[in-house]
Amino acid sequence: MMKKGAKLVFVLVASLLTCFSVFAQSLQASVNKTQVAKNEVINLRIMADTELSSDAIDFDTLKKDFFLGQPRYGRSSNNINGHKTVRTEWSISIAPMKQGVVTIPSFTAEGMKTEPIKLRVTESQAEPNLDDLFSFDMSVDNHTLYPQQSATLRMQLAIKVDPRRLDNPQIVPPSIDGMKIEPASDMKQGQRIIDGLEVTVVEQAFRITAEKPGSFSLNGPQLTGSYIYGDSLTGSTKIMPIKTNVQQMPITVKPIPKDFEGNWLPASALEMTQSWEDEQGNPLSANAVNSVKQGSSITRTIRVRARGTQAEYLPRIGIIYPSTLRVYPEQPQFETARDGTVTMTMKQVLIPTEAGDLTLPGYKLNWWDSNRDQARESEIAELNLKVEKSDTGLITLPESVLPTQPTQTASPTVPQGGVDTIWQTLTFVFAVLWLVSSAIAIGLWRKRKAPQSTEVMMSTHNASIRDIEDVIKQGDSIKIEKAVNDYLNTHYADIESEAVQAVRTELNVMNQSRFSSTQQPWKSDTLLAILKQLSKDKTTKTSHQLEKL
Repeated sequence: MMKKGAKLVFVLVASLLTCFSVFAQSLQASVNKTQVAKNEVINLRIMADTELSSDAIDFDTLKKDFFLGQPRYGRSSNNINGHKTVRTEWSISIAPMKQGVVTIPSFTAEGMKTEPIKLRVTESQAEPNLDDLFSFDMSVDNHTLYPQQSATLRMQLAIKVDPRRLDNPQIVPPSIDGMKIEPASDMKQGQRIIDGLEVTVVEQAFRITAEKPGSFSLNGPQLTGSYIYGDSLTGSTKIMPIKTNVQQMPITVKPIPKDFEGNWLPASALEMTQSWEDEQGNPLSANAVNSVKQGSSITRTIRVRARGTQAEYLPRIGIIYPSTLRVYPEQPQFETARDGTVTMTMKQVLIPTEAGDLTLPGYKLNWWDSNRDQARESEIAELNLKVEKSDTGLITLPESVLPTQPTQTASPTVPQGGVDTIWQTLTFVFAVLWLVSSAIAIGLWRKRKAPQSTEVMMSTHNASIRDIEDVIKQGDSIKIEKAVNDYLNTHYADIESEAVQAVRTELNVMNQSRFSSTQQPWKSDTLLAILKQLSKDKTTKTSHQLEKL
């Protein structure tokens, strides 16, 4: 009988200990007040008498009815007389978004559960007007455009409260369907006084580009986030949602006029200028006949400044020059100013190959003046030259290979093929001229192999390798090329040999260092070494041939 009583007592004690253990592991939720106003900030605490991870509580269930701050997580432990206790706590600021009875739902974690909390939410008094606190000012410099024409949109946001009271503020950028819009500047923030009040101003510019005709609606920027403010009547802190109104602005894109001739280029303003310089950097006059030496270089710089368009729509200027002129164009360079003006700069190195009178042609550019709604023409004048014969001969520059132009995406309604056609035509013309000149050169070279007077040949081309070395040390690239070419033509019949080609390659390097846009110093050591080795190989080869005979 005693044994049965002892067992009963043991079971009872074990049950009590289990209950105490369960009660020790509890999860509780509490707030600092249950009578609140709409948008008023209160503090929600959740406590557990055990160790839990920071993500054990999911606060996303509150997003439907409350504004949420950032949750704060903490864990502590105590050890008293060998008895260790652990406590986990979360704290988060919340604000109800609607009136009436709003319930904070129950939270669960590892089998534990909190009790729901009911809040009585009354109408908020003395809430500030958002339109008085945040305002946008939006302006466009042109409301009527043409395809491929651009306009500048300027946005200004005035914040009339302390920016530190804004929670997660974000500016939704402007948008417009059917047109291209992109930032034209970085976002800037500063202080300014408006109507006697110091406010925070945020500014940014955007570039709008029309792609097709039609009527479009520009949606302005929008500010989103939350504003935290204090109620002076109740002494409480409230959160107010921010979502400013979106301003809309109409934009009209007119169709391309049917009577416009040439490649379509709309702009609110356009100017084309040019400058000429000889190889010493002295300017040449377009109003007079300029005297230059045969084989000397002339640099032509053409600039096109346009407003209301973008660099990708400016035409690549193609000028057909006389066949007595060698042309080495550089890749066009582009710059965009703060006011949206685009400047295209194109340089060409021109070398006259024959003596006599020479006219370098001008150029006309058709464009559409969007301010006056009429076609206009910009023109640069021609240049008259008197080319004097040079005793030093001509130089041969290496062919300049321009980088591939970036692919342009054109609107289906806008013709874009004119520029490519011009380049294809120029390429074909230069290829034909090169073939014709090569054929003439080969014919003349064959005639030169006919028996001629030995005395004339010896008197004209009797330069030795030492004479060539003296000319190279003088540093005159024109004299160097003439002397080296005469030496090769006299002493080496096989102009296609690898050794001769190595000499010509080094001459090209020399000329490239002189006439390219990125000039670099040229050293003659390589050219001298190749010529000396070429002369040595020729002497050895002649000696062997004599021994064989």
